[in-house]
Amino acid sequence: MAKGRTTIRKVAYLNRFIAAISAMRLRWKSWTLGEVLINAGLCISVVALCAYFISMVVLPWFEVDADWEHVQRIWHSWQALNVGMIALASSLLAFYSARYSSTQKRKHEHIAAVAFLPHALSALTQYFLQSAKFLTELYGAKEGDLINIFVPPLPVEYKKIFYRCIIGADNDLAGFLSSILNRLQIHHSRITRLETDLKKGRGGSITKGYVVVLMAYLAEIDAMISKLYDYARFNDLGYKDPLKVSNYIESCAGLEMDPEIKDLLRLIDSLAKDYNPREISR
Repeated sequence: MAKGRTTIRKVAYLNRFIAAISAMRLRWKSWTLGEVLINAGLCISVVALCAYFISMVVLPWFEVDADWEHVQRIWHSWQALNVGMIALASSLLAFYSARYSSTQKRKHEHIAAVAFLPHALSALTQYFLQSAKFLTELYGAKEGDLINIFVPPLPVEYKKIFYRCIIGADNDLAGFLSSILNRLQIHHSRITRLETDLKKGRGGSITKGYVVVLMAYLAEIDAMISKLYDYARFNDLGYKDPLKVSNYIESCAGLEMDPEIKDLLRLIDSLAKDYNPREISR
């Protein structure tokens, strides 16, 4: 019984260690070149200070006939170096203190922004539903038919919340959020142009193929939003993973768009293959 408990504890410690290593790897991958250079400089400075402390403070006491006067003579001989190293240590402490304070403030602001993220995502989901209804009716309409569903306005709340999340986020999440904003604005611009063409009597120039393309891109944005739901609720980092065809199909089902529409599955498959989380996060 005791051996079984010991084994369970060892497995638990091992899992924690693996999780910590994975978290560190993800953190290192998210560093920019500037952060890499700063951290490298800090590491080199710390190593230099440790070497200085050992050679200037510890080793002199282990020399032959070492006494207090001997140590003082060594310190006096290297007075310029001592002043420089003390100044370096003071600068490092000041820099680390300011950096730690800034990081903590940024982290707390991000936590506060993420707390409101589900509300913004819910508003965007309602917008996607109305957009999908508009596209679905437009796809099924014949020339001369009247479209009873209009393009919904973009929600207002999400902009401020996304902005606050981007400011406090790491590079990967900030890139992901920025990509959603970019795709969302493009989508809204395209369907607004369709509505304008319909109002001006130019609906005959709208092809079903173009409508299907907009459906596929709408499904992609909705699938990306679903990844954010997981992050806001469970701090899940699934937004770093590629989108699968099943994610697109689930979005189509949630938006009440029939994935069996001609060419829609082909377009979804193409978008899923081209979707690259690394490119998204840049």
